[in-house]
Amino acid sequence: MSRDIGKLSQSMPPVKSGFWLWTDIYKQNPNDFFSKERPRDKCFICNNKYSKRFVCKYPECFICSNKYLEHSETIPTAYDCEKCYQAIIEEDFKNWTSGYQEIDMVIRQSQLNARKSNVMFLEVFPFNFGQLEVIGSGGFSTVYLGIIPESRYWRQYQYNRVVLKSILNSNSNIITNLAKELEVNSKINEDFVPKYYGITQNPDNGQYMIVMQYVAYGDLRRYLQAPETFISWKHTIYLSRCIMESLYKIHDRGFIHKNFHTGNILIDHTKRPLISGLGFTSFIEEKSDEVIGVMPYIAPEIFDLKPYTQAADIYSFAMIMWEFSSLQPPFGKFAHDHHLLIDICRNHLRPIITNATPRCWIDLMQQCWEPDPTKRPTVLQVL
Repeated sequence: MSRDIGKLSQSMPPVKSGFWLWTDIYKQNPNDFFSKERPRDKCFICNNKYSKRFVCKYPECFICSNKYLEHSETIPTAYDCEKCYQAIIEEDFKNWTSGYQEIDMVIRQSQLNARKSNVMFLEVFPFNFGQLEVIGSGGFSTVYLGIIPESRYWRQYQYNRVVLKSILNSNSNIITNLAKELEVNSKINEDFVPKYYGITQNPDNGQYMIVMQYVAYGDLRRYLQAPETFISWKHTIYLSRCIMESLYKIHDRGFIHKNFHTGNILIDHTKRPLISGLGFTSFIEEKSDEVIGVMPYIAPEIFDLKPYTQAADIYSFAMIMWEFSSLQPPFGKFAHDHHLLIDICRNHLRPIITNATPRCWIDLMQQCWEPDPTKRPTVLQVL
């Protein structure tokens, strides 16, 4: 199942197909299979040595229901052995496909890199998320809220609710960008980005969706404009600092976000910001003339077809700062057309600063939206 067929499909889940490993061993010696005397420093299937001895975390073994004393050792399973777990994963490759080799390769590599069932990796989900609720939309995607179906693998997710981000078909590079977003998120894999669980496909319209971590407060714009949200300047500074610390980690890895705006900043249940929208993220060395993002957040030099630099993300952050101070999107009352584009690039038009904005905030904001990218501060200087 590796050719580009444009249709997601899967068969038997490996939680069932993986039992071929256990069945063979059980047939050879059923008494030894359940024995408490079996060595616990190596896998009972492949004799692969464990890096540490297993300690029971439960009142009884889930294989044989044997009662354990506190802190006593339990019988490990094939899913605890890195070697066997990888064999189960590789055996399962033939049972599913996203419909495109480019995406399959990213998901497979994510699974092989995980090596253990308790490590987060990407997977393919059937389109079975209950009644979907639209909770947001942006320039390139629509976001839904749904219920996560049963995983193909021996694992549990922290929450039963998930976010599904559909990729609009108007994007000509939809598959490449989808694969890239999954890959970049998998590579970064830090607590400042939302967890990506995998992908699914709507069978009614063929539209692909990224299945990702549910965030309680939605995106930053929705959070700022919610009637129940009270944003003090102390909280604004906290959120801004968290955002810039996350952007620093992205820049420090040699990436440029390119699509940095309040719709791609998510607020989780602890009111901590997470950076999303990594589908257009690229390395500094990658050159492209493509203009990406939402017009008011795009640095002026990009419209002059100059290459993206990390300074373009700093300009975007200036617009995020302005949105913090005004609680409104920049140039929200303007038509996003060529007239606005000329005013921004040639006449250096910027949003009108609100009266209640502190002087220090204004100074930093104006430095960040400088027309000359070389005069903008770096993330580290902002921090």
